[in-house]
Amino acid sequence: MSSGDFQRSVKGRRYERSAGDAPNLGRVARMPRGESKGERRRRRRLDGAGGGRVRASNRVVVLAWSAVLTVATLALVVVFLVMWLKSSRQTSRAEATKFAAPREERVESRFPSPSEKEALALVSRALSLTEPAGVDECFRPGGASKEEILDFLRVWREGEGKGSRNEWLSSMDANGLLLDGVLVITGEYPEEKNRLALLTPDESGRWKIDFEAFSRTVRPAWEQILDAASAGGVVRVMVAKDSYFNGPFRESDGWTCFGIASPDIKTNLYGYCRQESVQDKAMKRLFASPDDPEETGKVRRATLELGRIAGSGPRQFEIRRVLAEDWVVSDNAFDGSVR
Repeated sequence: MSSGDFQRSVKGRRYERSAGDAPNLGRVARMPRGESKGERRRRRRLDGAGGGRVRASNRVVVLAWSAVLTVATLALVVVFLVMWLKSSRQTSRAEATKFAAPREERVESRFPSPSEKEALALVSRALSLTEPAGVDECFRPGGASKEEILDFLRVWREGEGKGSRNEWLSSMDANGLLLDGVLVITGEYPEEKNRLALLTPDESGRWKIDFEAFSRTVRPAWEQILDAASAGGVVRVMVAKDSYFNGPFRESDGWTCFGIASPDIKTNLYGYCRQESVQDKAMKRLFASPDDPEETGKVRRATLELGRIAGSGPRQFEIRRVLAEDWVVSDNAFDGSVR
């Protein structure tokens, strides 16, 4: 190859043009369209009958996956809904029956506890009594007569007790007594009602239901106790620590406060103890726990003697006696063991 050939290969071309002529851009390559020949051929094939089948197949796949995802989503929603309802039911049941979880106490037993089957059979038999003959065998009457027990059972069955079902709670020892519990549930969720059948043995070892605990007996009746002019009375209630201080009951004056509630009244009450009094110590013992001595927020059952003092509100009472840490009263008052 000569030097002239090399120079010709690298020398730019020059085009002569007159004024006003369009510039000569030389040979311009045609710009390709947005797709290659191969893509055009594939597109033509897809546009044919085979392409229609492919598109139909794709639609079927999309619809199938959409259906699968929809079903999976609905299944998850149903699962979460069932779990939520179950949790809500358990929460509601816990709220309704939280009085059935007393402070743990084991009493040395002189008599063996009834089995689950025996306890449930005893409660079913007792609640169906219509004749005085079986009352002594099934109930610890307290201050109630046989006629009063049968009248209560009849009214309970006709009203609240329809469709009752029982749940065994096992040992619930409290107040120095041997106790076994059966929860009697009536109604349907979320309108369920509950009563607690507390079984305790007599001197011969025969287990019986404490009637006054089951009926939640108060003396006098709630209507009289709640009267602002009343002197108070003995009540079976649920109690929790509270902090409402008003009127003659001020924390600065040395009072401690407890909330008081009962399924048999629509309003909550307040009970007060003199700090470091026998009753205050008994209430602290009622809430005592090996894991948490304060045990705030807990609800306990108790049998209390309430009284009024001058200037107190209609819902305010002085706690004058702590008769039992449960609803079964023994011969020894609960606050009598606290010194």
